[in-house]
Amino acid sequence: MTEPFTVPETVSTCFSDKALTAAVEEILADRKFPAAIEWDEVESFLKARASAEAVRWDYSLALYRFFEAVWGDRADWIRDPVDMTVSDTGFAAAELWDDGEISVRYTDGDRSIYLLAGFDSGETWIGICPINKNGKAYEDWTVDGFAWDEDEEYFMRSWKPSVAVDDQLAIHVKDAADRAFEIVTGLYSSY
Repeated sequence: MTEPFTVPETVSTCFSDKALTAAVEEILADRKFPAAIEWDEVESFLKARASAEAVRWDYSLALYRFFEAVWGDRADWIRDPVDMTVSDTGFAAAELWDDGEISVRYTDGDRSIYLLAGFDSGETWIGICPINKNGKAYEDWTVDGFAWDEDEEYFMRSWKPSVAVDDQLAIHVKDAADRAFEIVTGLYSSY
């Protein structure tokens, strides 16, 4: 990591308080005013909505920075352009709060790997999914400390607490990501 990963204070404050996280979730869940809101409550609601939106966008930025800190550029591997990532994985700026993770495909010739990173208030996770020439995931490989997740279709590894609570955890996550990437790219030569 060239720069230490840090989580914005708005996100760490929100994620360290379950009631606050629930309130932000509730406010962001609906674009309408709450039922039966009174005129003298509108300004307070709009201030709360603005604060919730700030947390949402600060989290999106933190999630992007976390992905970059963990996976970022990979020597000899080309990251798909953003527009391809949008169509391939559904990557959308406005949905990062709900998605909680970023997944991007990298290629090197006819080799492809999907890399994933995410975190929420309680957990941090990364994933790696090597793809064979037929476009299918290699599920039978062993990746140090990772386990195949049928639902995600990635080799996944997770840590507790979240990097939102302990951003120093990102250093250990990056080390695990680098080891997994090295193992997986090395295994391509055996196939």
